[in-house]
Amino acid sequence: MARSLLQTSTLVSLALLLSRLSGLVREQVLGARLGLSAEMDAAVLILTLPDLLVGLLLSGGFAAALVPALTRAAPDARIQLTRRVMGWTGLAALGLAIALFAAMPVVLAALAPASDLSQLAGFPLGLGLSLLALPVATIIGVSSAYLNAVGKYAVPALTVLAFNGLLALYFFFGLGAGPVDFALFGLALLLASLVRFGLQAVRMHGFARRSSGIHHFAPNFAAQFLQGVLGAALLVGMPIVFRSLYALGGPGDLATFNYALRLFELPMGILIAPIIMIFLPLLSAVSSAQDPLFQQRANLAIRTAFVLGLTGALVGAIYARPIAALLFGFGALAGDGSEAIALTIRVLLIGLPFMAVFQALSTVLNASHRTGHVLLYSATALTLALGLYAVMRGGDLSVSLAAKAGFVAFSVLASGIGLHGVFGSAQMLRSLWQLCVIALRTGAVALPFAYFWPSTRDNNLVIVDFVILGVLGLVLLAVNLPVLRELAAIRDGRSETT
Repeated sequence: MARSLLQTSTLVSLALLLSRLSGLVREQVLGARLGLSAEMDAAVLILTLPDLLVGLLLSGGFAAALVPALTRAAPDARIQLTRRVMGWTGLAALGLAIALFAAMPVVLAALAPASDLSQLAGFPLGLGLSLLALPVATIIGVSSAYLNAVGKYAVPALTVLAFNGLLALYFFFGLGAGPVDFALFGLALLLASLVRFGLQAVRMHGFARRSSGIHHFAPNFAAQFLQGVLGAALLVGMPIVFRSLYALGGPGDLATFNYALRLFELPMGILIAPIIMIFLPLLSAVSSAQDPLFQQRANLAIRTAFVLGLTGALVGAIYARPIAALLFGFGALAGDGSEAIALTIRVLLIGLPFMAVFQALSTVLNASHRTGHVLLYSATALTLALGLYAVMRGGDLSVSLAAKAGFVAFSVLASGIGLHGVFGSAQMLRSLWQLCVIALRTGAVALPFAYFWPSTRDNNLVIVDFVILGVLGLVLLAVNLPVLRELAAIRDGRSETT
């Protein structure tokens, strides 16, 4: 029997929660060893560069063109097309990895402008091994698109759990004391990536079987893929742009912003990502964007994303200090380190519900073959956000404040521009009214919690914070029960054999 979208999203959220928590454990082990230092900046680059590049250069194509195309394809054609995209993108990623390794000084100047990382022991080789993981990460992205297209949403998240677990074991047992051997660090990343792909390939029905006939993508696939790549590159690259600007403050600032981004991505990954993953193939299966069913489901996706994003933002902002203390407040990050992360994430979370709405809007646009609009709206919002950063810096405000404000401004501007572009003026006002109603009833519950049960971190009663945090999250979801009921009324019965 097919599950409802609410049941499916809950199961996927649990899988993503496990994968995100494993990532946080990985970061905790590493942060306790290195703190906010140049070595930590180097470790962040090695860990994040492959996924960053895949996100910048390919993930948008997967969401905008590949998942919709695979959703519509017959099972035999689906696996053949998946293998073909793996070959194309894997070779392209290998070429890019070689080019980036040759241009390493330029790469380091762009990603860590305030730190001289090239002098760290083994770092050039470690970064080179990290770049070799890029083709593997690319192929993993393709296999994840296939698994999402056939409804196996939880599998990619669970393979992330294995990936992070292997790295956490290496960090715990392999780093030791003294200088870090970044060459071994990069090798561990490469091996963990290969294990992750192997686990996903096992869950791809018929992956090794020969396909009958020759199957082709639709003629407009390449254009949609390219537009999706460029649009997502701006979405993925935006936090990196503001992370690099924030890092101008000095050594350790890159790591501070990176840890805050991890906390920002936690609700995005656990709460918002399941909605995006489920609605993309669901909307892609509807024949026309003018279909009333498409419009009804698109509106539901936006409202659901806003509910979840607002819930995550309010809970995270109210309890930023105990959350940061629990996750990062030990070892070299204890005290001032976790406090700096908490102050940063509090500001970034203002943008979370707006980013959730824009992610849902991007899904609607991608499912209806309007991938170029995502690129246009993202580029416009980023240009305006960078303009705000420049104005604030011109007014002699701090680098950190200007970078955080630019990050939030992008989310607000992109969601506003996207709502107008998708719905037009009249429907946009109706949609905004629905979102305002959600915000008012959610805020009416959250504010008393913030007043009567503020963070008790100063009294060292962290356990109380997290009990109340959980209660608050559930209550905020409960007041938005009408939206969740709509989600529960829709069922999704797709599989590899249908």
